[in-house]
Amino acid sequence: LLPREKWGNCTSEWPSQLKCDLPYSAVNCDSKCKAYYFYSECGCSPFTYNIDNAYPTCSPFDTVRCIDEHIRPTSDGSDNYKIPKCKVCQVECQSIVYHAYNSYGQGFSNSALAWLQKKNSSWSKSHMRSNFLTINIFFRDMSYTEYVQVQGTSLTETLSDIGGNMGMFFGMSLITLVEVVLYLSKVGWITISKKRRDYMYQKETKEKEHEKQLEETVSGFRLFRNHKVGTIENGAVAAKLQALAEEKENSFPVRIPTFLS
Repeated sequence: LLPREKWGNCTSEWPSQLKCDLPYSAVNCDSKCKAYYFYSECGCSPFTYNIDNAYPTCSPFDTVRCIDEHIRPTSDGSDNYKIPKCKVCQVECQSIVYHAYNSYGQGFSNSALAWLQKKNSSWSKSHMRSNFLTINIFFRDMSYTEYVQVQGTSLTETLSDIGGNMGMFFGMSLITLVEVVLYLSKVGWITISKKRRDYMYQKETKEKEHEKQLEETVSGFRLFRNHKVGTIENGAVAAKLQALAEEKENSFPVRIPTFLS
């Protein structure tokens, strides 16, 4: 699991008020916390919680008397146990759990009983089955399950995302700001300067005249191509188109490069 420094909630250190030489685990921490509570209330601790023998061990009578006097006060005819919740004990970052299972088999094979009987001839098979116990330590399953906690995003990825979003936002804002400033400056220039207004008016007038001449030229070509009239009318249209073409040609002078002149 991830420690608090990496946005997790596990720990590998004992709390400051619960010092112990044993390896830290949530179970050991909870036992140590309750042992300290019994010691502070009764001057001793039950052997179940006194895992490191740091406090005097309570006898069964002392344990019952301590529970009756301090931990199990009676109110309104009901018992309330004041056992501490030990919130300072967080889950450990690394833990390995091995499971133990009970078997209801005989436990000893005939060959094992014969081998044990050779060690001591006074041990009968019935005696060994009734008084001996077998403990087999082995891997029940040739596999294991591992739980690993990882960060969704690291600090570097978070800063990169923030920097990318801020860069995109500031870039778009800068472009928009420049466009707005440019638009307002042009509007203000036209409003204040009469020369600028005259220039824009002349430019618009020339554009309209140019569009009008283009429309007349297109109309003339269509009339010359599709509308069949007399020779005189066709000649007049052709002359008009020729004059218009020459006028347009003169309006776009051709510049000769200096190295050719």
